[in-house]
Amino acid sequence: MAKYHKYFVGILLILFFSCVNSEQKQFPEIFDEYYEFNISQNDDGLGMINHQPKYIGILKDTINIEHYLRPFNVKIPNGSKLMISENKFEKYFVEWNDKKSFKNLDSARVEIRIDTTQIISNENRKSYPVMFENHTKDTLKIGYGNVIPIITEAKLDNGKWKKIEKPYVYFCGVGVQTIILPPNEILITNQIIYNGNFKTKLRMRIGKNISQEFYGNISKPNKTLNK
Repeated sequence: MAKYHKYFVGILLILFFSCVNSEQKQFPEIFDEYYEFNISQNDDGLGMINHQPKYIGILKDTINIEHYLRPFNVKIPNGSKLMISENKFEKYFVEWNDKKSFKNLDSARVEIRIDTTQIISNENRKSYPVMFENHTKDTLKIGYGNVIPIITEAKLDNGKWKKIEKPYVYFCGVGVQTIILPPNEILITNQIIYNGNFKTKLRMRIGKNISQEFYGNISKPNKTLNK
């Protein structure tokens, strides 16, 4: 009986580690050529954060992220447009007056995963890569301009989750494009690595979609952000 018990335990361990390795392989290896970081002592959360798209497209084993995907259109005298930035992501940015309709992310389910083993840059600040995966059949409206309106939440001493960030808002939203995520494609953005004096569990939320929990160091949320 003991012999069979050992075999059974061995099989369970193999299945467990196979699942763990499978989950780890699902997050791509991220390459970020912009490697300069600058973390100030005040970088502890509790403010407005711009989570920018770094990549949109098919899930691959390795991904080279970029720091400005939004295409720049500049009109020239004859009335045509000149593309200033590379246009390989242009199809994911829909003009504000486009008649197409897309499903709002608040009513859709996407998978959000954070890889705390890799480091990327976001506006010179160290960040973890964050991946959205659209498993639905719909093309989703996931952001605007150069912003993904995801926020970070922290678990307080009383066990409640409170937001520690405000979504970035443009002072003038006229002409801002819509960012879309087609079915079976991914989007890479970022999670700032904070350096406050309060260690707690964090997670990211957009609409009803919540990431896995991970540990971070922040300042305790104030009343304004707790509303």
